[in-house]
Amino acid sequence: FFSWLNIRNRVWTSDQLEVRDWPRNASCTLCWHAPETTHHILVECRYSRRVWSYIASWLSLPHLEPQGWLSSTTVKDWWMSVGSLPGVPRQGLRSLLLLVNWEI
Repeated sequence: FFSWLNIRNRVWTSDQLEVRDWPRNASCTLCWHAPETTHHILVECRYSRRVWSYIASWLSLPHLEPQGWLSSTTVKDWWMSVGSLPGVPRQGLRSLLLLVNWEI
């Protein structure tokens, strides 16, 4: 369910709170360098990218390194591009994406 919310951009990050005119901190609470959006937290934030690098190293899947990801603007685009990386088991990777999204 949480990953579905991420893909639909329905997680209440700062950008979503702004639409509702709720109090918020506009910057990412992990890095303080960019606006907090779902895409930033899962894909662009330097801390999340470090988590993805550790996972790629642990699994010995260099294709999963964030430096090799295609540019994306939405979580859905990122999900689809990472989920179809060559040399990476598709079913296993999609399960991994679900688990890591839950933890980040």
